[in-house]
This record gives sequence, C-alpha cells and structure tokens, in this order.
Amino acid sequence: MSLSLMLAVASAAVAATSKLGTCIGYCVDRFDRGSGVRFGSSENQGLAIKLTKDKLDLLRGKQIKAVRFVIGTSNYDAFSLFISKDLAADPVYIQDAEGRAATWNEVALTTPYTIGDEQELYIGYNLTASSAYSPLIFDQQAGMAGKAFYYNGSAWTDAFSSSYGMPSIQIVVDQMSLTDLTVKDFNVNDYYIAGNSYTYTAEVFNFGTEAIKSFDVTFSIGNGQEQKQSFTGLNIAQAGTYSFTLPEYLSNESGDLPIELAVSNINGSTDASETDNTVSNTIFIYPADVRKSVLLEGFTGQSCPNCPTGHVYIEGALERFSGDVVEVFHHIGYYPDTLTMEEESYYLGFYGESTYAPAVAVNRLYGEGESSIAKDVNGNGIAGVLSYLNYANTIQPYFNIDIATKYDPATRRVSGDVLVYPYVMPQADTLMVSLFLVQDSIRMFQSSGGSKYLHRYTYRGSLFGTIGMRANLERGKIETYPVDYVLPEKIKSTYFGAAADERFEIPTDLDNMYLVAFVSKYQVNSDGSLDCPVYNVAKVKLSADNTTGISDVEAQAAPAISLSGNRVSVSGAYDRVEVYDMSGRAVKSLSGQAVEFTLPDGLYIVRAAGAAGSTSRKVAVY
Repeated sequence: MSLSLMLAVASAAVAATSKLGTCIGYCVDRFDRGSGVRFGSSENQGLAIKLTKDKLDLLRGKQIKAVRFVIGTSNYDAFSLFISKDLAADPVYIQDAEGRAATWNEVALTTPYTIGDEQELYIGYNLTASSAYSPLIFDQQAGMAGKAFYYNGSAWTDAFSSSYGMPSIQIVVDQMSLTDLTVKDFNVNDYYIAGNSYTYTAEVFNFGTEAIKSFDVTFSIGNGQEQKQSFTGLNIAQAGTYSFTLPEYLSNESGDLPIELAVSNINGSTDASETDNTVSNTIFIYPADVRKSVLLEGFTGQSCPNCPTGHVYIEGALERFSGDVVEVFHHIGYYPDTLTMEEESYYLGFYGESTYAPAVAVNRLYGEGESSIAKDVNGNGIAGVLSYLNYANTIQPYFNIDIATKYDPATRRVSGDVLVYPYVMPQADTLMVSLFLVQDSIRMFQSSGGSKYLHRYTYRGSLFGTIGMRANLERGKIETYPVDYVLPEKIKSTYFGAAADERFEIPTDLDNMYLVAFVSKYQVNSDGSLDCPVYNVAKVKLSADNTTGISDVEAQAAPAISLSGNRVSVSGAYDRVEVYDMSGRAVKSLSGQAVEFTLPDGLYIVRAAGAAGSTSRKVAVY
C-alpha cells in the first residue's frame, strides 16, 4: 500500500534568516500571535528548547551570536534570555531583553557564547506578565519529546504532552552548512479499538541548512510486516516540515504493540546526525468489547424557569449521540431546593466566576480556552451539548469499571464491590473512584413544568464521599472497592441541615434507584480551579443482581455460566467455551459439555456458544 502524502503548510517552508549567521532551532518560522498560551495562573512564565549532544556535536566551536524568539504579547514587566546546562541550575549566560514586540525578535548577545563540550544546552527566556495575557508561542506543528520545556512559575516541564508543537525559539550561530533531517515524535496516545482500521500521520523537520530533496521511510507496527517507501522530488527548506500518512493499519491484535518509524538515505547520502532519524513508541489497542460511557452531569433547580427548556435540549442531544451516556442531575447552580444534597456544594467548583442553570458538565472536561467545566445549555442548544458529548467520546477510557453488587429485599441492603481495571494509566498524580446514588423519575414541582414534573436521574448522595475514594491503581491489576449500603425508605435533603422539614424527605423508589461509579483525576490548581476529568463511568440498577453479568438468553437450552470462588462452570447446550483476559488475549479454549475449570486472580470474559445461542459473562476472580 502506498503512502498518502500531505505537504505541510506552505509558510513552514520559508527558511529563517539572520545577518549574523545561520538560524538553528526546532520550530518553523511561521507563527500565530493569537495562539499564545500560558501554563497555570502565575505571572512568571518561560519557554526553552534543549539542544541534545548529537546536535551540539554538529555545532562544537561555533558561537551563539543571537537568540530569535516570538512572544504573544508586548504587555510584560520583565524579560530575560538565558543559556543553561541544566534548567534546575543557574544559567551560564543571562541577558535582559526589554521592549520586545509580539513578533519575531532577534537579540544579539552582548558576549557571544562558544559551544564547547556541553552534553546538553538549554536556550530560552523568562518573563513576567499579567495572567490576562498568553505570552508563550509555539509553532503548532508536531512536537518532540524532551526538547521543549515550559515554566509555570514553579517548575520546568516537558511540553510534549501539551500538543502545542515546538517553542518559537532559534539560535543564530556562525555560518555553516549541513544536511540534517529529524523525525518528529508521533503521538499514539489516542483511543484505538481492536477490529478497526487506523492511519497515523508522521512529520519530518529539516534541522539542517540544505534543502531536503529525497528520503526513504521504513515503518512497522506490532507483528506486522515492515513497510518501505521512498520520497523524491521534494524541496523541504531549512526549518521546513513535511507530513505524510502512514499505511492503514487493521488492528486485529489488542494490548501493547510496538510501533517504529525510521528515515534514511537523506538526499541520497548519510544524514549529519542519525540519532534522531528513528522514533519508536508503544501503542495500546483496546479489546473489541471495551465498554466506554460518558458522564453527563446536569445542573438544574426546581425554581429555575428556564430549566425545562434546557432538559429538552439535553434529551435532543442524547437522541443524536451514538455513544453510551450515564446521566446525573445536581440540584445546584441555581437556587437549592428540596432535592439538593450537601455534597453538591462542592460541585459548584465546576463553574467559573458565576453559577447558573441549566448547565452541563460532560466528563468534567474543560473546552478549549474555557475557564468553566459547567457549560450553559440554553445558550449552546442541542448542537452544543452534542459537541461536548462527541468530544468526550473520542478520549480513551483508560479503565474498565464493573459494579458487582447484590440487593437483599428483606434488609434493603446492597453489598458487593466496585471493580476497577486499568488498561492504561493516565497522567494523573491522584485518582479517585466515586460512587453516586441516583434516583430516576421523581415527580415533583418544577417552575415552568408544573406540579408533577419528571425529574430525571437525580443525585441522592455519594457513597464513597464527596470527592470519592482515593484509588491506588496499578496497570493490569484489578482493585476492588467494597459497597455496603442500606437504602432508606426516604432520603432527606442534607443541604439545609436541621432547617429541612418533612417536605425535604423524598420517598425512594426501588425500581428507579441506580448506582453510578466512575474514575476521575483529582487536582486543585494554584488558582483554586479544579482539574478532575472523568475517564470512564458505569451504571447499574440498585435492586438487580449485578454479579452475574449473564446476557439475556431467549431459550432455556442456551449456555449458562456460573462462578464460585475461582471455579467457572458452564452448562446448557454449547459447542465451545473461550476465555479472554482484559487485553483480549485468549487464555483458554475448551469443548464438550458440563465444562468446569479454575482461573487465577484477574478479570476475564467467558464466552460459550452453541446452536441454542451464546452467552458472554465478565467474571472477576480474586
């Protein structure tokens, strides 16, 4: 299969120039002032690039005569350039550079810096600017891990995961000539599912001074055959990029798969620096039966006259959404009412400066450039809510969540476990597992809705605490969180404390009670805002036996799967039994009747199929 080529933006092919010498850096010369960013709320911000040993080997003995950079605003109080061998140590060179404009600036060094035997060198700037401005400029191309760093007022951090590209920073050295093509890192940290076809885009960057006319590519993924392609007739100028789409890959396998791409034969010869001619990564392919749901949290109120319209918009979005959604509605954001619980005061933190209703939070995600997790429903309408759902559905779930509980009608006690299995660990210092109690179809007063308005999926409390229970999770290992709760005849609003009378006591309806479990990040930013995206969510009916997981079986003779301890039994009419772990790998394959076998600790999918039908059951052995 041939590669489908895409030439990068034309302006990326214009080489940077300086009267003082040769411009060297990792960014294209093009920039967009409107794309400025800041990290955190601190007024102290900074950007730097790192020249690694292989690049410094090409520059030994050369002098850095100037530094070129772009900033996103001219409204700053202090600005200084630096050269450092270690971002955690004092710079070896520092120079103030005031009065710079929001464009490319070139500052000649008062004392040119001679590149010696350094193993790595950082070149960048620090500035002080009001939090109202976004001063840091990246080129918005593909990034490179370990070569771009930002300062947020407290620490320097690798900028690769930010997906902004490379900082608009270059050095000017003595005139030189070299051919040097760099393969940029490609991000494969997306949501891929076995059984589907995907394409991946790669990008090369001309770090040298000579135009790149041709190069060869080799590419492989998983156990697939290595594929090769040659590119000729090109003209990638200095500081130019070239993007291309790799061959389509059908992901029959699941789990971790190695992926590698290499370029060679640059302009028909050997590259000046071959250390960055190869990039490798690991891609995770989710099993075909992965379950992902999106958490939609609504903010409403009985005295909110505009909320019924918002509820219609939400329903309209759900009808058009192709994924799975778990709904929970908080009676907060407008005025609290007879359905408001004490814990819901915390969820006001999902708003920015002011609260309102109706609003939604989808997986507790911020939108691009937004300061509020909660978003206005009526102002955005069906299309807006749908766009929030669709965006959340593109993000990988990271975890499998099962709620394995049983309900005892004699005691009204629900007991069991929430089971969490990490497929992949997200970038989060603190993870929380939460368990909500939700009641659907409560008929009560609603402004603009009458006295018997149907309140959907109303939040009635948190069984694992307001912000959840801290989850110490390890990839590939199931963690269980016990559930033990007695459902009362009535639930009283806890928001008003002792002031709440019998009007605030709402009868529970067993047929409409649900448990909602989800895993999320928990972080409070320096400005007090919350960073708590939800990764995956599951919902079960409280009164059901949720430990079986047996699919609906139309015929009595269809196979049935049961679990006792670590022993699995299969009965009924079937031809074959197959067992898969959560990476999709087959661990057992059996035939015959009345099959019985044991499994080690873990989470499995057991499938039994025959002429009478098939049954799949997820079993947890621990």
